Amino acid sequence: MPLGRTRTLKESKFWSEEFLKRHDIRTPATGMAVLPTDAERTPIIRPGEPEHESIVTAINAIEREYARAEDAYHDSMLGCLVKILFLALERSRPDGEPAASTGRGAIFAAFGSLLEENMCATRNARDYADMLGVSYKNLNEICKEFAHLTAKECVDRALILEIERRLATVDLSAKELSAEMGFDEPTNFAKFFKARTGLTPARFRESIR
Repeated sequence: MPLGRTRTLKESKFWSEEFLKRHDIRTPATGMAVLPTDAERTPIIRPGEPEHESIVTAINAIEREYARAEDAYHDSMLGCLVKILFLALERSRPDGEPAASTGRGAIFAAFGSLLEENMCATRNARDYADMLGVSYKNLNEICKEFAHLTAKECVDRALILEIERRLATVDLSAKELSAEMGFDEPTNFAKFFKARTGLTPARFRESIR
């Protein structure tokens, strides 16, 4: 895959969290998607044929659409094409293969997977350490190494991203979303969100529409 193309796509304005949320797009490499990583530790995917051809075809289509003059279909077309690209990337990974396959990187990847599955059930970082079979101190050190955040900050970040995604794509009231995300009271849900984003859930929803 030409390096120049990947840099162009990475720097494009549509390659943003707001764009991904608006189109309900989840990034590939499950288990790392909800957590930030150093650029040097970004999961590497080495697709074989025909996966490589599908990925290159999707990138070419994105570049062509991105270069077109904007019209009523432009944003939606880009959203569909990015979804196709991400699906092709996911298909290129062996089933069940973690984004980082050994050692501390594997623990970090497994932590991300557990977060995706359980963030609505528990926001306690110690619960995730127990699920992983590691000490809380060890998990904290791994998160600081890979994400420059504590384990608790990783949990909160993942939950905030998921709340923002649902606010952008799902038509639920604050009370309904609060219950869905595992909060016992809508006021606690609103306080949690505002403390980390500076906006109430309602104001955030208004800001992206």
